Amino acid sequence: MDIPNFWKFVIIALASYLLGSVNSAVIVSRAFMKKDLRTMGSGNAGTTNALRVMGTGPAAFVFLGDILKGIAAALIGSWMGKDGEMIAAFFVILGHAYPVFFGFRGGKGILTTAAVLLIFDWRIFLVVLYIFIVVVALSHIVSLGSVTAAALMPVLMLIFHPSPWWYTVVAVVLCGGIILLHRKNIVRLVQGTESRSSFKKKTK
Repeated sequence: MDIPNFWKFVIIALASYLLGSVNSAVIVSRAFMKKDLRTMGSGNAGTTNALRVMGTGPAAFVFLGDILKGIAAALIGSWMGKDGEMIAAFFVILGHAYPVFFGFRGGKGILTTAAVLLIFDWRIFLVVLYIFIVVVALSHIVSLGSVTAAALMPVLMLIFHPSPWWYTVVAVVLCGGIILLHRKNIVRLVQGTESRSSFKKKTK
């Protein structure tokens, strides 16, 4: 039986949001430390904080979880082609940032966004990844690399996918969302107090 596009949209959106809501950082921290990562370190439920607080092993699980759910959502979205992948991108990142399973308080979505981009268009993914690596390598500030890479997404989307127009609109919304989630980091960047990357596990 052929499913109308409206219901495909609903299924993709709901499945992607629920996937995004499975926050691997919170799950892993509770499993390894019996604590919530959001109460430790920077308070962010993401790989960088997981690495600093828990070390390489647990952080690897967080990394894989964020990547895999982005890829899974994009693959579900491919049911409707590129349009579906774009829908999936929006909702999986929404779920990651505001997870229904964890009090609507999640991570900043950088890895999940990268994973979706890899499936959607590997060219955009490679450019964004390159910019992120260069900025972090030069500044040693992960948040600066994340914000810079996010800011380039709408431009790259417009270059590689000028049509349909709403792809760029979604990219702008995602970019704005990522920057909003990094607002405290941006304030510290302006003040010159943002932490430089140190990926060693903190010890007492």
